Amino acid sequence: MSNHQLEELPRPTGAPDRVSLAIAGDDPGAVDTVAELVDDLGFDPAPFGTLEESDMLEADSAVFGQPLDQHQLRRALGIARAA
Repeated sequence: MSNHQLEELPRPTGAPDRVSLAIAGDDPGAVDTVAELVDDLGFDPAPFGTLEESDMLEADSAVFGQPLDQHQLRRALGIARAA
């Protein structure tokens, strides 16, 4: 996500056009902490998986740099249910 997107895309919790950010990590507590930060920044957190699985979030992936809402992001990453 670019600095311009970080400035332009934040929305209040529950906004229908709120962009979602995927979070990957091996420590559930750390993932929860980052999810709170992502929410505070104005984005929907989408816990995704482990650091080993995080290659699906890297440059040249289908979701990298894409302003996707929670449903679009979850579908693209194959996440079956909402967090």
